[in-house]
Amino acid sequence: MAELKPTGRNLLRYSDFSHPDTMSYYGTRENAYTLSIDDDGYEGGKCLKAVANRIGHAGTDITMDMPKDCLPHTTYVFSGYVRSAAPTKLTVRFGYGASGNKVDIDEEWKYIKVLVVSGSDGYTQLLPYINAKTTIYFSKLKLELGTEATPWTPAPEDSLSGGGY
Repeated sequence: MAELKPTGRNLLRYSDFSHPDTMSYYGTRENAYTLSIDDDGYEGGKCLKAVANRIGHAGTDITMDMPKDCLPHTTYVFSGYVRSAAPTKLTVRFGYGASGNKVDIDEEWKYIKVLVVSGSDGYTQLLPYINAKTTIYFSKLKLELGTEATPWTPAPEDSLSGGGY
């Protein structure tokens, strides 16, 4: 199969965390995290702050809603700037998919890109989680179809012009 090329279309709503409706697209399962918007994002922007309350079992994820279902059996790339209050591993997945896509996060802002493969279902949420009881910060996030990350842009739905995939 030919390698997927990037589309550049961001599938995450309000991922610069500056819109008043941002928190309607970001949440947590089983109160695993306390989420808030913070003004200490990458290069002075806003960021999503997630304080881990519980870790270590199924269902303790941050939820990032997408405007449409992902395509089944398809590769996506999740990218952006991330840092944490203490060293941890960040895992990114759809639904109950494979969790082998881990990246080390520490106290400094770090640009990450993680390939995430959807399963047989068309999920509407991306589910990142960490393996330590710490605080993690997300800034300028992007989820896009393909295997290569492109520079951050807002989702087309974030503007009045709209758009689709």
